[in-house]
Amino acid sequence: MKKKLFAALTAALMLGSTMAASVSAAETYKKGDVNMDGDITVADAQLVLEQFTVFICGNVEGCDYYEQHKDDADFLYYHLTAEQEQLASITGGTTKSLEPELHADIPFHVLDAQCILMYSTEKLAGKEVPDNIEDFVSAMQHPEETRYGREIGGVFYEMGDVTMDGAIDYYDAIEALQLYTEMFAGTAQFEERMLLCSVFHREGVYMEIDKKHPGPEDRYGKGPEPKKGFMWWPFNVDDAQYLWVYVNLRQVHEDLTMQAFLDMTKDEVSQMLRDFDLHYRAVLNDQIGASAMGVVPIGTPDGFFVDGKYIVYGDLNMNGRFDEGDAELYELIAQEYEAAAADAGEYEFSLRDEQYALASCRYINSEGNYRSLYNNLKDYPKMAALIRQYVAMSEAGAELPQDLGNFYEQYIAGQENP
Repeated sequence: MKKKLFAALTAALMLGSTMAASVSAAETYKKGDVNMDGDITVADAQLVLEQFTVFICGNVEGCDYYEQHKDDADFLYYHLTAEQEQLASITGGTTKSLEPELHADIPFHVLDAQCILMYSTEKLAGKEVPDNIEDFVSAMQHPEETRYGREIGGVFYEMGDVTMDGAIDYYDAIEALQLYTEMFAGTAQFEERMLLCSVFHREGVYMEIDKKHPGPEDRYGKGPEPKKGFMWWPFNVDDAQYLWVYVNLRQVHEDLTMQAFLDMTKDEVSQMLRDFDLHYRAVLNDQIGASAMGVVPIGTPDGFFVDGKYIVYGDLNMNGRFDEGDAELYELIAQEYEAAAADAGEYEFSLRDEQYALASCRYINSEGNYRSLYNNLKDYPKMAALIRQYVAMSEAGAELPQDLGNFYEQYIAGQENP
């Protein structure tokens, strides 16, 4: 969890949103020089990000998590002094302590790390920047709130950051879709973060409703009074889908910020998406709850991401190749399904959910269409035999397709089943 959170916060630094805030001068060192080495560099931004991360994880001396992991080689710990905390405070934001009995609230936020990173990278690029980071931040233009983001609870969030974790990713698109589902079903209560979903309908949208739907608060404005039976919401399903488009595009256009995306016309987005579809496809682990996602080039064998690594269907031991271990796991799964069917109670399976999903006989054939090798769980032993034949031919020097389906089509189909 710690590593995922650290990765999400690192992504937040690269999104490049801007903000304006007043800061006070440090007494001894310049604001932003958190490591007090006389210069404001990327190292200071990294230090603030690291300390923010461990703080909100509760990794302070005395807490349970700290005591369990403090001896781990890669464990991050909280070690900023009070003076360094003040040097890290650029925007004036604070972060609430999860362990108030061990450590008070800290006077900085992830956005402070972002300010320091932006200042230091501008200097590295040879651009002229003020001598003081306070002047640099003050000179930056705050994005138009209703267009590029909103301030919620004293913190500025970019449009699209629905989970409010500082990164815009698939989880934001999923959350927006979930909020829309609840909204459409009449079970949603208005939350201010819903305003962050409005990436397509920039001014919100009127939806046909019945009396069971609660409405958003009036202070956010609804425009002209709609006709009877309609009400205003900040977004609808188009926004969730558009957010999904942005996250996909961002996988291959790393420099595409949300601000730039919102400034694009619908035609420009459509053209970029058409180009994307010619060369890439989004891969979702929809069989086990869309918990791992990503983008792969067209022509990549069918599979999905597990723990950040792309795994092809049939690679049950997830080691990046077909081998005897995969064949044995197919046989094991076949036995488990048979035992589960005979068990009157609740049978306990032994493998990860992802491994059972990878046992699917689905593949993309040479024409780009989805196909299935076999349609019955009882055919899993045939898959084991197919893998053994694949391994034998590969070891004999044959150049084979990267997936079992096309291997079967090219070398096995029409012969006796393996």
